[in-house]
Amino acid sequence: DVNGMMWFGTDNGICRYDGEKFETFTTSDGLAGNNVWAIYRQPDGPIWFGSWDGGICRYDGDQFETFTHLDEGPVTVIKADAAGNLWFGGGFWGTGNEGKGLWRYDGQKFDQFTTEDNLASNWISALHCTDDGTVWIGHTYGGISYKEAGSQGKFTTFTHQADSLTGTSTFAIEETVDGVIWFGSFRWVGPKGGLIRYDGHKFEMLTTEDGLPSKAIDCIYLDSG
Repeated sequence: DVNGMMWFGTDNGICRYDGEKFETFTTSDGLAGNNVWAIYRQPDGPIWFGSWDGGICRYDGDQFETFTHLDEGPVTVIKADAAGNLWFGGGFWGTGNEGKGLWRYDGQKFDQFTTEDNLASNWISALHCTDDGTVWIGHTYGGISYKEAGSQGKFTTFTHQADSLTGTSTFAIEETVDGVIWFGSFRWVGPKGGLIRYDGHKFEMLTTEDGLPSKAIDCIYLDSG
């Protein structure tokens, strides 16, 4: 964080390391949930935590703030766009892990987006905000969605059925300097999965036939080269 502290999310609270000792915070300290999957620090200081069992909360350096009026479900991904809006969502396989759509916090209020706004699914497994403000969403149960900055309309969605995308779940999204968007897809059962490359016009599927060692892509990292 801004003070050089390291934060770790665990299934029994969050842990802060100052270089010498670890300090743990749980729901007894005000944390929304103990099973923490996502951490994001805003440039102006507040740290946000997304949990499987308690949704989202914010830490201002002194105390935790929860938002009990929300019904956000599990929160496993948190990102911020170029305008400073916070986006978050979650959900996973299994009963009781249902995603509750995508949420946006503009500093004043929370807005919820669901399949009624043309999201491919209410289960959110990956988020990426581009420099131009576009928000890309990967879904646990198939499909990719996006919303351009300032757009007042619904989300644009690509599905594995209609757009012949490979895999059933998208767990990673990254953008290269040429503006190409890359997606890491995965499928629990069956042969489909791999990398998806989108140049703004068409999708290209890359699998083991193109040299990948596996068709299950869980994360993507872009180095400085």
